[in-house]
Amino acid sequence: MTIDDVPKLKLDEDWMRDRFITYFKANTGPAFVIEERGKALAAFGALFEWKWGGPCEVWFNLIENRRTFDVVRMFKRLIVGLAGKYEVTRMQAIIKCDSKINMRWMKFLGFENETPNGMKKKLPDGRDAYLFARCF
Repeated sequence: MTIDDVPKLKLDEDWMRDRFITYFKANTGPAFVIEERGKALAAFGALFEWKWGGPCEVWFNLIENRRTFDVVRMFKRLIVGLAGKYEVTRMQAIIKCDSKINMRWMKFLGFENETPNGMKKKLPDGRDAYLFARCF
């Protein structure tokens, strides 16, 4: 995935788009777009804050809301492949507290909620979030 792919993500807010572009310019980690017949279905990536390998933050973006189970199964394989290729020891992701479907996704992908009481005003828009993590 490159900066040119960011419009495919159909991001809800400008800060999200700006964040992706900043990370791509800084080359902070790999990103993938899952496509079918030239249409983006989902995106997935990892952000390494300090160096490649070790812990990272992962992000998921379901673009086309269909065949969700198939897409999640692809994510599950990508996670394991990414962990092996980049020597990841821990992946973590922040999920909006009001997103029950994303919480189910994270559990299916093998992540555990490390903040059952939530993190207050963690997101840029002031909403609360949970921190999910998976160790390898």
